[in-house]
Amino acid sequence: MLPNFYRKGEGKLLRNGIFIAYLFLDLFFCSMIYDIPSSASSLYNPMWSQVFLGVHVALDLMLVIAVAVFIGVGFIGSILSNKPKIADFIIETESELKKVSWPSRKEYLSASVAIVIMVIFMVFYLIFVDMGLSKIMDATSNLVGGKIGF
Repeated sequence: MLPNFYRKGEGKLLRNGIFIAYLFLDLFFCSMIYDIPSSASSLYNPMWSQVFLGVHVALDLMLVIAVAVFIGVGFIGSILSNKPKIADFIIETESELKKVSWPSRKEYLSASVAIVIMVIFMVFYLIFVDMGLSKIMDATSNLVGGKIGF
């Protein structure tokens, strides 16, 4: 039996995007659980082992734990995303995003070019200032007859 979704059909795009991002985080977390250091080596002893299509497949306790956590956390995330307060927030956010006036491709490109030019300008400016300050510090160091700084 499938769960009842709160306000089904509304906020689909953002709900699905959040759910997919949540599953990726969950998968990352479970992979970290599975990669616990070998001090827990007894958890990695195969409970079941089989050669399937030329590939050795083994089922160990740590894999079972990681899969159980993945399914459990995914289920909890699904339940939480259907709570009325959270679902209303997601639905309202998506409806507000539809109202946004997004820039055109030409505006994106012109803004990107302006940013790249400014970054290049700042790189050369900082290199120039750094070289100038280095020369001033070297000259001051030679005048005092020793090293300045650490």
